Amino acid sequence: MPELPEVEHTARQLRTTVIDATIREAQVFWEPTIGHPSLSDFLMQVAERRIIGVRRRGKFLLLDLQETERPDVILTIHRRMTGNLLILPAGWEIDTSMQEINPVNWSTKGPSFRQAEGDTVASLDLSLLSYCRVCLNLADGRRLLFTDPRKFGRIELWPRELEKQALAGLGPEPLSEEFTVERLVEALSGRKSTIKQVLLAQEVVAGMGNIYADEALFYA
Repeated sequence: MPELPEVEHTARQLRTTVIDATIREAQVFWEPTIGHPSLSDFLMQVAERRIIGVRRRGKFLLLDLQETERPDVILTIHRRMTGNLLILPAGWEIDTSMQEINPVNWSTKGPSFRQAEGDTVASLDLSLLSYCRVCLNLADGRRLLFTDPRKFGRIELWPRELEKQALAGLGPEPLSEEFTVERLVEALSGRKSTIKQVLLAQEVVAGMGNIYADEALFYA
């Protein structure tokens, strides 16, 4: 279950690999993964966008996307329980034949990947590429894959000016100056649930999950 530190680690990794890359197009293999807007609008609006920044807010990954003739947008990624992001190097092809051959297997595992004929690329553990739900094809031939066996993860695309709406309900970051003793006392007052349940409420503190709530309470 990715929590704030794991999501921050992923953001830092992506910052070194995809900044200035251009998303040529997106392929969606499990439509409910796209939470906003509609699938057709998502595919149209994400295409030909350059990634100019990678950030984190709570448990959300945020990719800032830009295109000269269109307003800036942000791609929000919530990995939920099993979502993961992988960079597939150039020289690999997507095989979607299973969608017609075995729809049940396709619904479970999604597409498969194979090396393009004539290309010699580093071998990969193909099991890591299973359960791909969304693929962002980059202009340099690489692919940014969102894999998610449990299908709980969500990806959304929002206009830059609606970022607050996209992330509505998130409280302060636990390591920010906004998260003070006074603010925590105020958040705790009047509540009758257990202290752990309060800490897990994202409007109280953003990014906290089971692991770090347990560790913090044990330490306390």
